[in-house]
Amino acid sequence: MKKIRVWMAMILAAVCCISAAAGSGEAELTYGAALETNTGYKADLYPYVVHGETADWYLAKADIEAFGLEAMCEGLAQTMENMEADLADAREVLADYLNDEIPVVRICTDFCDHAAISQEAGAYYNRGRNIIKLFHSWDMGQESLLHEYVHYLTFRCAKTTIRFGFWSEGIAEYTAMLRCRNRMRLSALARYPEEMMQEVRNRNILDADGTVSLERLYLMAAEQILQGRLVGEKYSAVSNEIITRTEEIQQNPQPDQLSYEEAGSMMLWLAETYGEDFILSRWDSDPEQFEEIFGKGFPELYREWAAWNGARCEELGIIADRELTK
Repeated sequence: MKKIRVWMAMILAAVCCISAAAGSGEAELTYGAALETNTGYKADLYPYVVHGETADWYLAKADIEAFGLEAMCEGLAQTMENMEADLADAREVLADYLNDEIPVVRICTDFCDHAAISQEAGAYYNRGRNIIKLFHSWDMGQESLLHEYVHYLTFRCAKTTIRFGFWSEGIAEYTAMLRCRNRMRLSALARYPEEMMQEVRNRNILDADGTVSLERLYLMAAEQILQGRLVGEKYSAVSNEIITRTEEIQQNPQPDQLSYEEAGSMMLWLAETYGEDFILSRWDSDPEQFEEIFGKGFPELYREWAAWNGARCEELGIIADRELTK
């Protein structure tokens, strides 16, 4: 599950990018997809469906009533502009560990749901029902979708299934944020207002071409957590639980107590240190086996990663010692 980010306030509103047939109740989407009346899966809850090459989208009746069909189609079309390329990138990164056939994934909007999970997550992959649900808005969907798709791949389409949160969330973050371009996320980040862009420039988290660097943004977030930003605060751990960051956790975290940023950055360090294939081919292992796998226990690996993350931030000139602009 992709939790709401520490820096979620930086995500902005999506732009419109479809043409709608006025007054017809139907909409013609861009990017080669068309809105259809749903006569299949839960048609009473999802009256419209868009069938795509990689994903089938189901638009919730409650969302259509709340926001209007045209607005829902606008958000979907904006998401679909980059979606296929992003999902293809994730499949390429994980190709050696996936089955040959990757079925089309079902994605449902659920912006009006008030279920408990929607209070914590921007999106959620339901393993039992084999669907991805997007909560809150299209903005949150673009922020979260690639992460959830990696869950779909590693839980449903992999040769060996991930069993533990450290690996499942760490690899989802590593793949979506640090190995893929993640165009959907960059599309949202590109719409920063000027004051936030100035903050980004001040923190030195832009690439040479002037776009936001997801790696730099991610390393900065992890470094702030290492500096104690979450101490005393509730946060989403990779165990899929909301816990309070105590001083004991800060000093001696366990694998299932890590934040998403810690797990993803640590996975990047492990891949650079031991090799990506070495890491991905062991994603079904119990974190209790770290001594056997790496020749070092988790506490020692965590300390080495923490030193590396700080050194990488210093090397890149990333400034992580100030609060993000709210």
